Formats: sequence, structure tokens, C-alpha cells
Amino acid sequence: MRNSLMSVVGNGSSFIPFGEGENGETVFSNRSHRLLFAEVGDSLVIVNHVPGCSKEDIEVSIDRSVVTIKAVGNSIAGLKHNFLSSFTLGDAIIRDYDLTTLNAVCSKGALTLTLQRKESSKKRDVEVS
Repeated sequence: MRNSLMSVVGNGSSFIPFGEGENGETVFSNRSHRLLFAEVGDSLVIVNHVPGCSKEDIEVSIDRSVVTIKAVGNSIAGLKHNFLSSFTLGDAIIRDYDLTTLNAVCSKGALTLTLQRKESSKKRDVEVS
């Protein structure tokens, strides 16, 4: 899956390996969008930092393979911050994950997007006859 995650492109910028998660999954980061990507079980998890935002402040949309996140948050000083992230999911991600399952949850300044792996792309055991 490492190559699939590396095929995610955000406005011409590249994603770099960030580290390993608790289950040994590779986590990727893109500094320009404050995004983290990780494959967790049969899910692709994308985390976007949106400090000062609540779920009411955030809009998420997907059009074909382009995911767009718009948010308005408040800083400690009470100033408004506008966030806009737009990135294109690579061919390997589109092939392996069902884009209709995109789910978004906002908690403690982090927006977590989750995509479920397509049944046809899941690991399975094959009986030998």
C-alpha cells in the first residue's frame, strides 16, 4: 500500500513518509496541506488539522477524485482563520477504495476522513483444490 499512498497528489506537491503507526502502517504527510495519510485495516484514514474549527465550520466535498475541505476557525486571539485543502486521490487509491464511503469526523481540531476498501481489493484466502 505504500506505493498507493505515495500516489496521492496535492496540487503538484508530494507526500513524504512521516513515520509508522501503532500497527506498523506507514503514515504519510504533506506539509503544505497539513495532511496525514495512513492505511488502517481495511480503511484509508486522512487527517487534516483544522485548529479552532467545529463540525459546523467545515465543508467536505468530493468530485470524482478531488477532495476539497473548506473551514473557518477561530484562533486564541479571536481572529478568523480560513482553511482550504484540495487534493487529488491517485489511481491506486481510486481502484482500491470506495469513494462513496467517504466519512468525515471533526474532533479536537482534527478532521478525520475515512474511506473503506472495496470488497474486491480486500485480502482473502483462496482455497486450493
